[in-house]
Amino acid sequence: MDLESLEKKTSEMFWNIFKQPADGLTSCPGRINILGDHTDYLFGKAMPAAINRWTILGYSSTESGVFRFLSCEEDSQWQIKPDLSTDFSTLEPWQKYIYASLDLVKGLISHDKYQRLAKGLDVLIWSNIPFGKGLSSSASYELSLLHTLCKVANEPLSPSQAIETAQKIENTYLNLPSGRLDQVACQESKADKIMMIDFSASKIIQKNMHPNFQDWSWVCVDSGVKRSLDTSHYKTRVDECYQGLRLIQVRESTIKSFEDVTHEHLKFLEHHPIPKKRMLHMLGENERVAKGVLACQDGDIYALGQLMNESHLSLKNLHQVSCEKLDVLQDYAKHQDECLGSRMMGGGFGGCTLNLVKKSCINNFCKKIKEHFYSHYETTIDSFPLSLVDGVR
Repeated sequence: MDLESLEKKTSEMFWNIFKQPADGLTSCPGRINILGDHTDYLFGKAMPAAINRWTILGYSSTESGVFRFLSCEEDSQWQIKPDLSTDFSTLEPWQKYIYASLDLVKGLISHDKYQRLAKGLDVLIWSNIPFGKGLSSSASYELSLLHTLCKVANEPLSPSQAIETAQKIENTYLNLPSGRLDQVACQESKADKIMMIDFSASKIIQKNMHPNFQDWSWVCVDSGVKRSLDTSHYKTRVDECYQGLRLIQVRESTIKSFEDVTHEHLKFLEHHPIPKKRMLHMLGENERVAKGVLACQDGDIYALGQLMNESHLSLKNLHQVSCEKLDVLQDYAKHQDECLGSRMMGGGFGGCTLNLVKKSCINNFCKKIKEHFYSHYETTIDSFPLSLVDGVR
């Protein structure tokens, strides 16, 4: 179903639930990451793209004096007063995102604008982004909330403000040391462009995708392993990378940050195998992103597929964020003629693989890989093709 149809459906649900029309809608896509995982918090490079899965918020101002939120996914309703008087630690995860968004917006906008918002608000939250699958359902949710609240207050956020504020939700309120990859991708993507984010320079480069890619599609295959960054080893990986940087800085005073590190500096980590592996992944992944952008511009589909395979091996063996079921899926996919490349995607420890598949062979590819997975685990898994779309609107 296209975005316009989904927005119409959301509007109808809003009317049925709140018995009034929505004042407006905010739609924010999820994202895939073609190359460049676990590089954003190291000020490296990434190559993401927004996908045709969305979080959609319908909203309407009221005179109720409360903020009322209804989540279709949670099948639950929650309300909070504008003074935000509640115990944050007792909130459900979906409610914590709302509280954090409200608290940050309250500090961003003027008192008069917040008072406009504080008159009351009804919000319906709907999404078709699978949660815990590495498709940035959280970033999509954050940005949808922030843009909605500021629109109602009549003080819209700029893209850079939205990205920065959404990251604060994770860093400050959820205690998750994540970078800005997901937020930038969900906010800034263009359907017909390939994007490279250089986090060291806070720069986004967008280039036209070569026509050679028209016959190929992105297919996600779900491992069935649900992941959550706050309960995974994600934080440990961040700490190990910074340990590596500090060890190098002790020996080489000119190194100020990760972007200064080269392969030559890894000699200082010979007696520290774990930080060395993490640094090797970082350096290799940044190089793969740069090569991947060129491959997309030049139409070298096979080169991009090979870079995806190499990225998975690096995430598996050097950054060690894969898992058995992801490896089974990736290893099978990369040996199929209709699939040029496959890799785990996102924070890792579960979620989906991303596969570059011939469009005319998608159904056959999905059938075969599901049968292969079932032969290993007697478990049925999902797979779904994706198309690239514009960012938040």
